[in-house]
Amino acid sequence: MTTPAVHANQDIVIRIPDRVEGCEQDDEWFLLESGDSTRRVRIHDYAELYRVPGLYEALVYDTLQCRSHDRIAELLRAVLREGRDPVDDASVLELGAGNGVVGEKLKALGIGRVTGLDLLEEARAAAARDRPEVYDDYVVADLTATNPLAGRVFDGLTVVAALGFGDIPTRAFLRSADLVRPGGWVAMTIKSEFLEPDDETGFGALLRELLNGEWGELEAYQRFQHRIATSGEGIVYAALVWRKLQAFPEELVSLKGTVAPAWARAPTAAIALPSPS
Repeated sequence: MTTPAVHANQDIVIRIPDRVEGCEQDDEWFLLESGDSTRRVRIHDYAELYRVPGLYEALVYDTLQCRSHDRIAELLRAVLREGRDPVDDASVLELGAGNGVVGEKLKALGIGRVTGLDLLEEARAAAARDRPEVYDDYVVADLTATNPLAGRVFDGLTVVAALGFGDIPTRAFLRSADLVRPGGWVAMTIKSEFLEPDDETGFGALLRELLNGEWGELEAYQRFQHRIATSGEGIVYAALVWRKLQAFPEELVSLKGTVAPAWARAPTAAIALPSPS
């Protein structure tokens, strides 16, 4: 499949390989043609994508038909409306903010203040270049190592299509969710298979721990096609919006390990989290 995309001074051409079988999502790649050069780029090499204005949108949204940003915005809008949550003076943290596609959706919902958080300096630079009006603050940090946002309190957290591939492990997600006030909300999308209790990423067990009616409560859930894989098949994700009921205990937030803490590998009791199957 070939898709032309235009950015500031030249045309770029994206070529997706024809139905590559057996390629894991984190290893998918495409060919980028620009002028006389052609190079192979991993789809998840976000630093590389963000360096070229318009490339991320042309690849992920136009070519691969990603819809996670639309789906989470629709689901969050319904939850906020039903709960009569104030939005115009709300402060929201966006984890894995990238170049601001989801942040732009949050602003369209009327969210008053949005803080971006990402691992990559390239992401912050791209957001400032592409959507300078979206973020009130943008922090580059690895929450598994340090937390420059410690002490701040947010009304909500969003993390869209950024979990389960190593960039944002369970510990970083926990630390960001810990910044949400009791009564606030978390809106997220994640690959459906990562919700299995025994999944090696630890997110399935972690969410069952959090959404047990004591720390958090699920308010909305939908399965949907996140985007098209290079094999031509749909990649299924889940969108969740849940309410944080009370502050997390320190022993939960400070658990050692950056991917799967001990309890994530243990059997977990069934709770009100819909099956991803």
